[in-house]
Amino acid sequence: MNWLGRLFGGVDDAPSVPQWCPGYMGNVGERLELQLTLVDRLMVDRPSTYLTGEKGCRLRFRDAEGHCILLWTNEGGRGTDLKIEEPILARMTVQEHTLWNGVHETVISSLFFPKPKSNVTLIRANSKAMRELVKSPEYQRARS
Repeated sequence: MNWLGRLFGGVDDAPSVPQWCPGYMGNVGERLELQLTLVDRLMVDRPSTYLTGEKGCRLRFRDAEGHCILLWTNEGGRGTDLKIEEPILARMTVQEHTLWNGVHETVISSLFFPKPKSNVTLIRANSKAMRELVKSPEYQRARS
């Protein structure tokens, strides 16, 4: 039984501590494209933001093999709006490798993942295509 199980008095549905696979992902400076799943999010006070009152955010991801991948960002930064356990296909750069409490962590920067297009964008694209179609000579001939 883990420490959370003891804290909750041996309850079977106590939250479990994630198990990570040992080792790091990629080499420092390497650009990777992986499918990641957000495991947890932690808001923290960072020394560089004490004066502004802005909080930092640590996002912890898991890849398909179970490696621990960290991203440090500002509150409201890229990735902070992701849902827990939501899989994404992302591109990133390996910034450093760290070892914390026996867990091998790959710290990344420059996380990029395409956001789904909103309906407004699709409507605008369809409207533009429709305007071009209506102005085309083929369409004008068909209407006459």
